[in-house]
Amino acid sequence: MRCASALSTHPVPAHAVGDVIGDVLQQPATPSHATPADLALIFTTPGFAGASEDIMAAIDSILSPKELLFVVSSGVIGAGSEVCRGPAISIWLYWGGGAIGSEELVVLDLTAGVKSIDHATQDALCESKALVLLGNPDVELVTQTIDEVCQKLPHVALSGALLSSANGPVHILDRHGNDYGFVAIAFRNSSIEVALGHGSVALTPALKVTNSVGRMLCEINGHSALEYAQRVIASCETEMRAQTARDLAVAILDPLTGAVIDVCRVLGGDRTTGALALSSEIPHSSIVSLHRQDREGATAGLQEALGGQHSLGALVFASCAIDPESEREGAGGLSMLSDAIGSGAFAGAHASAVIGSGSEQPGLRAAPLSAAIFGRDHH
Repeated sequence: MRCASALSTHPVPAHAVGDVIGDVLQQPATPSHATPADLALIFTTPGFAGASEDIMAAIDSILSPKELLFVVSSGVIGAGSEVCRGPAISIWLYWGGGAIGSEELVVLDLTAGVKSIDHATQDALCESKALVLLGNPDVELVTQTIDEVCQKLPHVALSGALLSSANGPVHILDRHGNDYGFVAIAFRNSSIEVALGHGSVALTPALKVTNSVGRMLCEINGHSALEYAQRVIASCETEMRAQTARDLAVAILDPLTGAVIDVCRVLGGDRTTGALALSSEIPHSSIVSLHRQDREGATAGLQEALGGQHSLGALVFASCAIDPESEREGAGGLSMLSDAIGSGAFAGAHASAVIGSGSEQPGLRAAPLSAAIFGRDHH
């Protein structure tokens, strides 16, 4: 398995695509031209959408990838940077490294609005080790299509995004110019890890839910959940208490590894019952910890969420600027993301919502970041 990525902010499409092609050809991870990539993903901001045909033709002619997708969203991520405004193109190349003639991945068009997924398509998706789902938010019933895929494939690792049209129309184009409302990219390689960055940091060690009713968290470790939360807030530094109370959340942890599975926002407290009202249900006996979420970006807890062995690359989707400075300046570096996944060969796009697994079935998540990490087996 190999991955390579490059990004250019040159305002002229021909120059920008020349920049990224030249960059990836010079990278040590890029095999010879005789070994075309299994997949080329091109992410651009809306300013380059009109040049999609020429951009894909140049990449097809020089790099000859087996599969090619052109994705337009409001911002792009790539090669250690993100661009929130202005023209930008990011390219990500993937070589599966399978046996000669084996199919490492397939690109499937599941047009939004279909009433159900046919058995042949479902079987093809089930054969994959991981799926990256991309949806156009402006297409009718696309969220229902995403929900259906996630319901039918609860045991497949899922990442991806409902793309963002904040700065212009979204497009998901193949090399023939077909514009899809929803695409599933099915990877057949086992060394793919999917993770969510919840944008939160732990305030307490692991705790056990000893009483809960629906979305009301009543007791933690046998004590009133509200009183426990009040003590945690009071223990914070004075200048952080108001922010902690405003951004308080409850993280659901894997009981074996302690990894964060999901994060539920605390909506309020009931003084009569001593319970906390949450944004979603937490089952009785769950292992949890109190967290503080980050309203400014996705960097809080990033290392804990995505950190692990050195990877070969990643696809990253973020529903807010990963680095708040990027939003203010229009572009910025993502060294903290490179440090977390151990690779600069990542790319992706800004999204209106990300896709990933949670405490229940996979689906659209409130987490600020979703990543499919390639080339490592475990944290």
